[in-house]
Amino acid sequence: MRPRLEVALPAALHLAAALLCRFVFGVEIDSDPRLGWDSFWQTVPLVALRDALLENVLTLHGQPPLHNLGVGLLAKLSAQPLQLLHAIHIVMGAAMCAMASAIAQSASSSSLLGLGVGCLLALHPALLLYEAYPLYTLSTAFWIATALFAVSRFQVDRRDSWLLLFVLALTLLVLTRALYHVVLLVLCIAIATWLAGNRRRVLVLSLLIAMPAAGFSGRNFVVHGAPGGSTWAGCNLWKIASAGHKDETLRTLARPGGPISPVVLRVPVFSPPAAYRVFGFNRSSDAAALSRNDHHNVNIPEICALYGGAALKLMAHDPVQYAGNVWRAYRQFSLPSSGHGHLRVNAEKIAPWTSLSKLGPLFLGLVPLAMALPFFSLRHAGGWATSLRTQPLLPMAALFIAYTAAVACVADLGENERFKFPIELPVLCVLGSASFSLWQGQRAHSLSRTSNPGEHG
Repeated sequence: MRPRLEVALPAALHLAAALLCRFVFGVEIDSDPRLGWDSFWQTVPLVALRDALLENVLTLHGQPPLHNLGVGLLAKLSAQPLQLLHAIHIVMGAAMCAMASAIAQSASSSSLLGLGVGCLLALHPALLLYEAYPLYTLSTAFWIATALFAVSRFQVDRRDSWLLLFVLALTLLVLTRALYHVVLLVLCIAIATWLAGNRRRVLVLSLLIAMPAAGFSGRNFVVHGAPGGSTWAGCNLWKIASAGHKDETLRTLARPGGPISPVVLRVPVFSPPAAYRVFGFNRSSDAAALSRNDHHNVNIPEICALYGGAALKLMAHDPVQYAGNVWRAYRQFSLPSSGHGHLRVNAEKIAPWTSLSKLGPLFLGLVPLAMALPFFSLRHAGGWATSLRTQPLLPMAALFIAYTAAVACVADLGENERFKFPIELPVLCVLGSASFSLWQGQRAHSLSRTSNPGEHG
């Protein structure tokens, strides 16, 4: 089977499935009237993006700017930007299926396995549903897929240009989703430099490519005191730190002179900034983008820092409860990503299809397995420490899986199954490719024992 065909078939299959969902089953990006673009905390109102795109994007602090910038440009080009976004998502989804096939083939040297992985992803209900979802979940998965595709091509032909594409994809990932911290980008630049043939050139170009992500994170730290892509981290941390605690315990800790501020109990987390004015959070800004009563307001960084400080003290007060909450977050992380509440209306339209993916509990074990299998397969291939440089693909996939699972489960609670979707392609590729490689190694070993029985007698 020709490589171009086995890459094209999954993409074509997915395009057919996505068009079927869109025009026959009625899966649309605006199917749920409660979940329009302006209803999300993470988004800037469409009117504001149309009227003052640069001001609203350049002053963002609660979210990285790339997704709002992209939709803002679509809003200037089209009267129906979300429908155009849905079409772009479908094309990106098809590209992901093609890349999944190429990644699995590079990792396993099996064209048939690559075709199977690509076709399996092509019919994955979650991929079809997140293409019809306004937030950045699909684009996050796309950048991870692109990064791994670049590593897969580098593993085949050892061209440094693939490493630069890898760094570019990671830069765009950091600029898209705050879950992926600039520290991950720094680590990946170090890995790319170590793998490169011309290390100095790759390092210099990688640092130049990464400048927008580093600049945004640096601006957030200098201006707002938040070392990362979002100033909301403190509020997210409070959600998981406070879960399961009795009200009486929290009130005792929030008493006058206590370790946590009473404000975090009096105002529900992620309330609009107007709710905090009575407590002194009343800074003003000349920028209209920082003056709205939403989560991009100029007061939000200080408000979230207050919740973050309280969360850290609560975690130190009862680390066992926090550990239990992390386990609870991981169990939710292991649920089917297609079952996320925001997808319900569209999921009901393809209910028989989505029922095929309700194997979520398997992810309780599959995610750790996908982290470990690459290193076992490298060791099976002749010593994983020495093979890491020549076979970096599966270990890099394991890194993305481990990072996403860890950060999603230690720092937030509530939408964890949605956070898992971007690593479902890496999990699928790792489990298929590593299992195939281990089977090949075992089969070769068995054949060797059969052909040389005297050596083992």
